[in-house]
Amino acid sequence: MIRAVVFANNSAAALAGSLADLVPGAVDGVVQRVMVAAPANADEVLFEVSDDAGAGFVRLEGEFGARAAQACAGDDQLLLLLAGARLPLHWHEAASDHLRRSPDEVLLIEGENTRLLGARTILALLVPRTHYVSAGGFKAADTDLKPLLRRLRRSARVMAVGRDRDRRS
Repeated sequence: MIRAVVFANNSAAALAGSLADLVPGAVDGVVQRVMVAAPANADEVLFEVSDDAGAGFVRLEGEFGARAAQACAGDDQLLLLLAGARLPLHWHEAASDHLRRSPDEVLLIEGENTRLLGARTILALLVPRTHYVSAGGFKAADTDLKPLLRRLRRSARVMAVGRDRDRRS
C-alpha cells in the first residue's frame, strides 16, 4: 500500500498542483492515502488545501524525517514529493509496475528540468518505508530530495524512470 507524502513549503498553489497529480494514482488504487507534511510554522491555508483534497495533514517539528515516518506507520511504501513537483501523466503505471517487479528497491521518478536544457530533475521517490527510516528520512534542512536520494543509495538499489529512459544504479 502506498502513502503519498507531499512535503509542503508555504505555497498553496504548488501544493494544490501536486495533490491534483496524485488523483490518477488514487483512482487506480495505487495510492491508498495522502499526507501533507509541513513545517511547524506553515500557513493555515496549506491545511485547508490538504483538507479540501482529502489528505491528512501533519505539522513537523524537530526531527522532520522521523516525524514523517511515524505519521506513515503501517504503510509499506512511501511516495515522496515536494509541493510543486508535477508528476508525469502515467507515473502511477510506472509505480504499480515497479511494485510488482522490485518492491524492495527505490523508484526515482525524474522529469525534465525546465531551466536547464537536457538536465533531469527529481520529481518523486517511491521508497520502501524501511529504507526511508534507515536513511534518516527527509531532513528539515533539505530543500529538495537529492540529499535523501544520496543517503538511500548507500543502502538500497535505485531504479530511475523518466520520460525518455529507465535505468538502474
